[in-house]
Amino acid sequence: MENLDKNILRSVLLSQVMNLDMDIREGSANLAARSISKKLKKARISYVPYKKTDQKTKKHLKELHEDGITILGKVLTTKQINEIKSHLTKKKAFAGHVWSYSDMKPKELSEIENDNHQASYLLEDIIEAPHLIELANNPLILNIAQQYLGCVPSLYQMNVMHSFHKYSKNLGVAQNFHRDVDNLRFCVLFVYLTDVDRNSGPHQYIKKTTHFSKIDEVVKKYNKQTKKNMDPKVFFDKDKKYGHEFCEKVFKNDIEQIEGPAGYAFLADVYGLHRGLPPLENDRLLFWARYGLYDNGFISDTTPKLVSSKLLENRIKLNRTTKYINRAFLTNDSGKSFNKMNYNNEISENFDGICDQLASEFGKWELLKQTIKIVFKKRKTRR
Repeated sequence: MENLDKNILRSVLLSQVMNLDMDIREGSANLAARSISKKLKKARISYVPYKKTDQKTKKHLKELHEDGITILGKVLTTKQINEIKSHLTKKKAFAGHVWSYSDMKPKELSEIENDNHQASYLLEDIIEAPHLIELANNPLILNIAQQYLGCVPSLYQMNVMHSFHKYSKNLGVAQNFHRDVDNLRFCVLFVYLTDVDRNSGPHQYIKKTTHFSKIDEVVKKYNKQTKKNMDPKVFFDKDKKYGHEFCEKVFKNDIEQIEGPAGYAFLADVYGLHRGLPPLENDRLLFWARYGLYDNGFISDTTPKLVSSKLLENRIKLNRTTKYINRAFLTNDSGKSFNKMNYNNEISENFDGICDQLASEFGKWELLKQTIKIVFKKRKTRR
């Protein structure tokens, strides 16, 4: 099992994540978290130290579990925001919501904004920016993420994205209601880097749509009122693109619109239905950091090469736990390139096999074997 090609393993796992029924998905996530925690404990990789009884953490966790989203409030000062923007103005951007969805040609922002919905930056430029990597490794945020996930989180993607109000011919990527299926269980830190009101492309989240029971309840009520016969499972179809009017009618009382000043942040499980509204009058600048049970390779959407761990010196404390959390994009050799599907080989070598082998391989195999058993047991019961 250990020597099986990682490409096959990753593709099998991604297929499982995208196609699992809700109850199987939840059970599999719990199995994965337990398995990963067990392996990490043996490697002396521990939870991020924080007061587990902290009332603020409890509140955020309760909201994440119940609603799928929790508001953190302002996490960056005006001075810090200005320093981030000053850094980014010196960098070239790419005409896509992430680097890999662009033509991969670096351009001035002014060349992009009139003819494109969105623009983004390379991962190295994001990490070099002041304050962002520190925020992604903030102990409170990591603690909320690890308690929500059930194990030490894997930071598997970071991005900074512009959304432009000038180009409004069609909806851009992620501007219609959709689900993300990156991981069996995951959450995303979103931080506004500009002031966001209703005309600046606010994020919208349909609360409780990570739970089938809530959707079933809402759809039954909608069917009764409209005398229709809608199947609630339509909202869990991975290929479904949820129209504005469709979701606004069914979930009109459950849509939360997040507006706030630059520096305003929230954590969301984006397996729940969500979208970023297209800006009408003002451009929006947004930072996100994604935390999951395991590294799924999505960091390669934002960079063609690994980032030297030297960039993090004197910025975050590099120990076994933080190396593990940030392993998806770090290398001891600056500029080392990687392949989207097999780059973990390089990382596990650089960190003496601690990082990738532990949680990713053994945890995933145990998860897949248990998932297959659950699937077959469920199918047998249905016959």
